[in-house]
Amino acid sequence: MKIAVLTSGGDSAGMNAVVRAVVKAGILKGCETWIVREGYEGLVRGNADAEPTETPSLKPAVDVKVREPSFIQNLRFGDGELLRDGTGDHTGGRTLKGRYIIRVGWDDVRGWFAECECALSRPVQGGTLIGTARSAAFRTQEGRLKAAYNLIKEGIDALAVCGGDGSLTGADVFRAEWPQLLQTLHANGQITDEQLQKHGHLRIVGLVGSIDNDMSMTDLTIGAPTALHRICEAIDNIHSTANSHSRAFVLEVMGRHCGWLALLAGVSSGADFVFIPERPPQADPWEDMMCDAIKRHREIGKRKTIVIVAEGAHDSQLKPIQASYVKDVLADRLGLDTRVTTLGHIQRGGRPCAWDRILPTLQGLEAVDALLEATPDKPSYMIGMRENRVTRVPLMEAVAMTQSVTAAIKAKDFEKAMSLRDPEFQESLKGFFATSTLETEMLLPPAKRIRVAIMHMGAPAGGMNAATRAAVRYCLRQGHTPLAISNGFRGLLDDNIYELSWLGVDNWMVRGGSELGTNRQLPDVDLGAVAAKFQEYGIQALLVIGGFEAFNSLVILEEGRKYYPAFHIPMVHIPATISNNVPMTELSLGTDTSMNALVDACDAIKQSASASRNRVFVVETQGGMCGYIAVMGALAVGASIVYTPEAGIDLNMLRADVKFLKARYGLDVKGKSEGRIVIRSEKSSSIYTTDVITQVYKEEGGALFDARGASLGHTLQGGVPSPLDRAAAVRFSLKSMAFIEQQHEILMKQPAKTRTAAPDSAAVITIQSSSIQWVPVKEMVAHADMKLRRGKHTWWQDMKGLVETLVARTQPHLPSVSASTIPAVKFQEIIREGQSTIVARMKVPTPSGHAFILRRLDTGAISLTTMFRAAFPTASEESEREEAAWVKANYDLSGTNKAGKARFAGTWVGPGVAQEIADAYSLTPILEPLTSAEPDPNMEYRKSSRAQQQTPDKPASAVKQLPTPSPSMTTPNPPKRSRREASPAPRVGSTSPAKPPSTASALPIRRSARTASPAPTSLPKLIATPIKPVSPKITRSQKRRVEVATPAGSDETAVDDEIAEIQGPDMSADIAEQKEMIAAFKAQREAALNEHESEDVGMSTDGEQDKKRDREEEDAPLQFDFKEPGAETTLERQIATNRRIRFPEMTTQRKSLAWGVALFAAAAGAVTYLPNPWF
Repeated sequence: MKIAVLTSGGDSAGMNAVVRAVVKAGILKGCETWIVREGYEGLVRGNADAEPTETPSLKPAVDVKVREPSFIQNLRFGDGELLRDGTGDHTGGRTLKGRYIIRVGWDDVRGWFAECECALSRPVQGGTLIGTARSAAFRTQEGRLKAAYNLIKEGIDALAVCGGDGSLTGADVFRAEWPQLLQTLHANGQITDEQLQKHGHLRIVGLVGSIDNDMSMTDLTIGAPTALHRICEAIDNIHSTANSHSRAFVLEVMGRHCGWLALLAGVSSGADFVFIPERPPQADPWEDMMCDAIKRHREIGKRKTIVIVAEGAHDSQLKPIQASYVKDVLADRLGLDTRVTTLGHIQRGGRPCAWDRILPTLQGLEAVDALLEATPDKPSYMIGMRENRVTRVPLMEAVAMTQSVTAAIKAKDFEKAMSLRDPEFQESLKGFFATSTLETEMLLPPAKRIRVAIMHMGAPAGGMNAATRAAVRYCLRQGHTPLAISNGFRGLLDDNIYELSWLGVDNWMVRGGSELGTNRQLPDVDLGAVAAKFQEYGIQALLVIGGFEAFNSLVILEEGRKYYPAFHIPMVHIPATISNNVPMTELSLGTDTSMNALVDACDAIKQSASASRNRVFVVETQGGMCGYIAVMGALAVGASIVYTPEAGIDLNMLRADVKFLKARYGLDVKGKSEGRIVIRSEKSSSIYTTDVITQVYKEEGGALFDARGASLGHTLQGGVPSPLDRAAAVRFSLKSMAFIEQQHEILMKQPAKTRTAAPDSAAVITIQSSSIQWVPVKEMVAHADMKLRRGKHTWWQDMKGLVETLVARTQPHLPSVSASTIPAVKFQEIIREGQSTIVARMKVPTPSGHAFILRRLDTGAISLTTMFRAAFPTASEESEREEAAWVKANYDLSGTNKAGKARFAGTWVGPGVAQEIADAYSLTPILEPLTSAEPDPNMEYRKSSRAQQQTPDKPASAVKQLPTPSPSMTTPNPPKRSRREASPAPRVGSTSPAKPPSTASALPIRRSARTASPAPTSLPKLIATPIKPVSPKITRSQKRRVEVATPAGSDETAVDDEIAEIQGPDMSADIAEQKEMIAAFKAQREAALNEHESEDVGMSTDGEQDKKRDREEEDAPLQFDFKEPGAETTLERQIATNRRIRFPEMTTQRKSLAWGVALFAAAAGAVTYLPNPWF
């Protein structure tokens, strides 16, 4: 498939990240990727006027061996640098002039997160590098006809559009008209019948790029967080001059039909008043309402006034409210020295913030999946966001709802307009009024008022002070008493507790760190004294803001309710930690601030690394035992490698990382390498420190790359909190206060002397998936690793693999295996045509079950097929074959899968090759014990044998045969088996002729019932019901666990350690056969002894069969399906028992019985014929 991506409408930060993600995801999915310059206008113009251009030299610096040839083919096409430099339309040398639909490769979009990521150091910019324009031509039928022709001409029928509601509407109209447009082109002779049939369906997906955040059915649009950053930065700077001169400032921000920017800026900056289109002032005239509110603020001593006006603001009669008019009102009525600041297009520009890099990346990946899954009967989808999850919603439903908001505003139905916005928008508006308005009267009666203690715990984090400010102002509005506990529980014991005022917390919104002071001291330092202080100060509710220590403190206090009545009060924890290690919540306050500090630092570091052209920086981050900041920061800055405490670091991992860096730098164009970032969480390893890793890279990089280290330390905790952290702090704080009021009201209904707080009254506010939920602290303990101070399950763990995928590094599902989790090696004896082979096997867990890695002890070879399945359990059969073909083309595999007659299906590699491949598969920790394990010579391992039937005309190797029942083995009562699948092995001793399989279909691939198979599920079957083979009887005293060595994709079923009670047939008929065997044995004994000395057991066959077997090996399913040996001979000899008796198809039980009968007959003969010395 060929995928094109374009940006349309107004530009926004994050659009470049969308293009980058779509291009990389498309290449990873095997698609060709194209960009369309200048939006829809570029579609209309196409490449008809393209000028001749030079082809640059794109040869890699060194010859690098890669696994995917398609990656090299899509590595670069030379136009990415022109787009980055803005020299695309330059007429000299290579140019893009006249070309609007351009194919791009992997490296063509590198550095598109931020401009400093490219090979040359230059200022950072947002916007869109591929250009955007509002096309009048595309709005016409003729323009869309030209656009369709230009796409068909390049073979493109999948389009990702990033823009606003108008751009997405145009995309859906284009898709609806596509069949008609193609019919017109065909009728005009512009496209062929083949093109008409091949491109009959246009696949469309929309991504919302809008700084206004005005699209319905999504919480956040691409570019909105960065625009909010620009606004809050401006207001933060204005605060100082406003406070110095006691001035009022009126700021006009963007938002023609949506007031999200104005509202969130007001919440995040502590503004006094805001005007938004969805909810105009309800008072008439509104000037009185605004002036009364600001006058009350001035009367209590506030020196500055901030009013924010959205450009589309109006009163209840839809009369526009202009910033200049608001300025006149404040100056005339209140006598304030007032200034107007219009931010304008400053809001659109600048470096994208961390979230505007992560969000477009995740949405771009989802967009490619949506295109690949699109069908004519499915609607076009828009990729959106709900709380912390990427979503897919019908595009036109979202557009229709967005347009409904505008229609409701025009109809003066403001309640409906607010209801059509997302819930967070409505909560933010309520939060603004609750925290910005100074009420003259308290809203609650004295009986419902509470003394609320507020405490900070653990390390400081951005948003702590903002949450405290919101809680204090809510308390004062309701009539509660807010008590600040300074310096945590240690401060409580030292009586550092005082009341907070409305004006006293006014400037706390923009302050980082912790104004109350914080430490890690837990209340169990003296739980009784803590309870006494609660009683002394009359604390009726507790709000704790902090990280894992705050959660742990709440656990201790809740347990303390058994002994201290003072703790029977509502207690709430708001997670605030840059580590994001509080269990069960997906986000904590402070993480966005820390992420932006990390992005700022890495952007600056990468400029230095890129200026040196070939330098790797190992950047150390904070985070404790949780790797959230490292992983998400790596995703935001485009890091090449990330190390986390969860995965750890070992020598094999470092070896693989060095190989990857060497290969990647080798693929760069000589002299144009880029600087690269490696991020290491501070506690990833106590041995492999940042300095050690840097020295290893420096030593191993040689002439390809250099290395330096950088530790960011506590810079990630400081700084001004980000707007998103401030807004979230207000939201969480107000919800927490409402929860406290609700629980307090329940508690007050109980008798005073026997009041008992319910367990759920001590709770943590969490974000889970797409909603905010309260979780009782008792329930959270089961989800917490108290020793490592983090949650047991994290939503972001898969992001580590995504980081490495986006730098073209193969990422198996096993990123690392610790020594404590390496599975045990087990052995099994496999018998094929009388030859015994010991196979070592290791059971490896996979996301959907398990897989096995196998090693032959006779040749030492290891199954590449099982290694691939263990590392990539969801890979397709085609990927497996391609991997095997690549290994065969690059390594010598002769002699690895042949010893005597035992030759197994699949691809087998020697130990050295396996070790090299294991590094890329992240299987090295597993492979080492497997290659070194040796069986116990004194132990008898479970045997697995399988024989193949032969037809009179052809050998077994030439004709694949179906299992057929053996009449001699049939019993009246079929045996009970604990297996979930029947083995397809042929019956031993079967006399029925085998039916050859049809040439039009193949047997279904047999796989473990516990391991998901990547093979298609609709394979044809030749037999309706598999025939279950009958095994000899095992008595109850001989019951044992049945284990089968099962590689992923094997036709032997993995058994769940079940006890199998197997009953066999009556053996009386076989006794007669054994008597005949004894006679044959005596006659052949001498001949067999001579044959032992002189005969080689290798069986020669026609060389063509050997070649045919080698060709079929690649396509054969992974199964232990014996094939006849080729022409080569071996030095190994058959087991004497099989050679002498010459009954290779006998089962082990029959052979044992035969020997018993032979010995009994010999003893009976001796008693009968030998003379008796006693008589």
